[in-house]
Amino acid sequence: MNHERKNFLAIDLGASNGRIFIGRLKGYDLVLEEAHRFPNSIVEKNGIRRWDWQHLTDEIRKGLIKACEMTGNERIESVCCDSWSQDFGLLDENGMLFYEPVSYRDKRTEGLPEKFSDVIPPLELLKRNGSYISPITTLCQLYSMTRNEPEIISRAGALLFVADLINYSLCGEKQSDLTFASASQMHRMKNGDWDSELLEKLGIPSKILPPVLENPGVIGRVAFPDCPGKLLGIPVISGSGHDTSLASSAIFPMEKGTLFMSIGTWAMLGCCNGSKIDTDKINDTHITIMSLAWGKWALFGNGGVGMWLLEECIRKWAAKGISISYPELSDRTLKSRIKSIINVNDMRFFAPDDMPAEIVNACVESGQTKPRNPEDFAKVIFDSLTVSFVESVNDLRRITGMEFKGMNIVGGASRNNYLCSKIAEALGLTVTTGLIEATVAGNIILQAKVLNILKKEEEAYEVIKRSFPGIVYNPERCRI
Repeated sequence: MNHERKNFLAIDLGASNGRIFIGRLKGYDLVLEEAHRFPNSIVEKNGIRRWDWQHLTDEIRKGLIKACEMTGNERIESVCCDSWSQDFGLLDENGMLFYEPVSYRDKRTEGLPEKFSDVIPPLELLKRNGSYISPITTLCQLYSMTRNEPEIISRAGALLFVADLINYSLCGEKQSDLTFASASQMHRMKNGDWDSELLEKLGIPSKILPPVLENPGVIGRVAFPDCPGKLLGIPVISGSGHDTSLASSAIFPMEKGTLFMSIGTWAMLGCCNGSKIDTDKINDTHITIMSLAWGKWALFGNGGVGMWLLEECIRKWAAKGISISYPELSDRTLKSRIKSIINVNDMRFFAPDDMPAEIVNACVESGQTKPRNPEDFAKVIFDSLTVSFVESVNDLRRITGMEFKGMNIVGGASRNNYLCSKIAEALGLTVTTGLIEATVAGNIILQAKVLNILKKEEEAYEVIKRSFPGIVYNPERCRI
């Protein structure tokens, strides 16, 4: 092990904010230092809800400049970008971005998933490409475009997912990876290639889809215009751009049967299957199969809503002059006695204009007590999320036949004592929480492994264990 300090840059893009972090690795000690954070917002353009791409790229550049300043004369080894999945941009034949990413929360796919059954039954689609029919998938978004924006599709020369677009802007390489491809609903599980047969039936040209990197590696070197001098020529690393995959890279040991959840805006709850999954044995559409880094695969339970409902409530309250933080809400939840439960995966909560009002309406319509103050809303959301998570774990038990000894939770909500205690109590399992910044840590560890600075899995495990000790929630001690 080299004990000289190494600096890495992680560009971490989430649905609510983006961050640029410096990962300072010395021996087995990793320190994460935030260089820049900015809100990631949706703007409406011509009736379509898009990500504010100019804002996002401008802020990334600011963050990279700040990171260069903060590292002073020290060398930066490499840079890697991760993001949420499904959303994409389109390049023309000259490599220019002409169609900026549309948000998966746009209504253009409303009611569309059901029409897939005219082409392919839901179970067959899952067996082919690993996921159930959903309005947010890349496949569904592209199918909507073939019906409503055929001129855009015909103009496209290449499709790149969000993190891939940033990599392209850094080094000029049009490349994706298996973690994005497997989540897109367009990648064949059996032959490991894009499903050109299905895409042709849906009118989607497979020629626009990028090459897929199966394992993490260097795809190019930084060479963007006005590049800070010390970044010029450093490796751009790709191969696990999906933020959920990177978050799982910070959980050790990630062996077959490991139950884990990465929870931020979305909650991805799954279990590691180890090797590639035989989809012929799958007879249930309540799961999604996705690639993780380094040849591992996972099954995820149906659903996936995380802190989205609470984020939208906080945003709505802030617009009315009511300011309240996540930690404060977590503490205040204990004071609430409300027992109402809502279906957090109901489409009514997907993109409402007024989330608090929608939650109140759902409680009233079901004959339950309506929340009256922020702690009531928080308790309804946290308790309802717990119910959803228990259902997903039960689905995974039933489908896989696995028995889980505990759950690992990482991500922003892993420090929510109320929620983690409720999950441990409801599942009757020990819950171990890890990193809040699990995706960033996974991003840095992936870079160090690609560059052979961390040579073995055991070394990566030692970094996490020493640098980010977790909190254990015992179900017997979590009675709320």
